Amino acid sequence: MALVSAALPEERKARRAEAARVRKEDLSVNALDRFLPRAEVLNVTGFSDTTLWREIRAKRFPPAVPLSKNRVGWPESAVRAWIADRLQAVAG
Repeated sequence: MALVSAALPEERKARRAEAARVRKEDLSVNALDRFLPRAEVLNVTGFSDTTLWREIRAKRFPPAVPLSKNRVGWPESAVRAWIADRLQAVAG
């Protein structure tokens, strides 16, 4: 009986650790990704409308995602990844 009761706390710890890991994944950036409107993308990047259009056309910036008939947005994670890539390129 001592072995069973000693194993139970370890199993509980393992289950709790797994549940915490799953919750953490659910709250990751991609799970809570939001779409940035054009004005915010322009503000974050410092691009003008024309430069943003050129960069997308040249496939150097992530394309917008259609959200509705008249609305597009950029996944925040894609914009952040682009910024990180630019900083990495400058750093060496």
